[in-house]
Amino acid sequence: MTRICIVAMDMDGTLLRGDKTVSARTAAVLRACEEKGVKMVLASGRGFESIRVYAERLGLRSPLVCANGARIEASPDGETLLEDCLPEEVSRRVCEIMLESGVYFVCYTRGINYHANAERPMRGQMPGAAPGRFTVQNVLDRAALLREGVRRPYKYVAFTEDAPALARLRTALEASGLPVYLSSSWHDNLEVMTKSANKGSALRFLSKAYGVPREETIAFGDERNDIEMIAYAGLGVAMGNASDTVKAAARLVAPTNEEDGVAAILEEYILKGGDSV
Repeated sequence: MTRICIVAMDMDGTLLRGDKTVSARTAAVLRACEEKGVKMVLASGRGFESIRVYAERLGLRSPLVCANGARIEASPDGETLLEDCLPEEVSRRVCEIMLESGVYFVCYTRGINYHANAERPMRGQMPGAAPGRFTVQNVLDRAALLREGVRRPYKYVAFTEDAPALARLRTALEASGLPVYLSSSWHDNLEVMTKSANKGSALRFLSKAYGVPREETIAFGDERNDIEMIAYAGLGVAMGNASDTVKAAARLVAPTNEEDGVAAILEEYILKGGDSV
């Protein structure tokens, strides 16, 4: 039987319930697994500052996969292990296409999120975030975006409920021929990163960094930006609320995020199952 050494978990729609909280049961299971020596990796499209708040609340000290794998931290307070930013010339063209689209978007950089095509930042500090810990700065300044934001962004994310507008933006980016990776974490967004940045690449990086064979990893997810991670893991798990595309990529389907699906699988395969798959 194979011992499990790394567990990578998407957050929204996977680890988090609809109200953006983690149940007491799931929190206890995560801590119990980490106490057994398993690295419990939060892997999200969110920025480092947001993920760190959750890790600290949960009492976890494991690595963090941020911005869909464009940034990896050794722990909530650890060193940066990897940054995979868009090259400036590519970033600048992506920014121009997004500005021309008129769709609201955010350019994620280290410590600063640049918002554009909106009257005010729409994705600010996370409600209830620990004072002094959610430190990202939100800037709505087109000149600053074009002067500073385009230099080393982790990713761009467009947000809109206007499906045709989002489709037009995707088509424009695809037609540009730029070497970028397009994905989404929900039906209302479009993410743009380097071709090498995704959660699967991040899990592969951590596996090599810690000398863990892929067979000794588990990954959980519910959306398209989780597919590479689920496909790479020794045990890829789709949530019960996941899309059919994600379920098709997984070896196992867990209960939904509202039913403590992550906890149920970890109890079975690590806490009760002798660390094996």
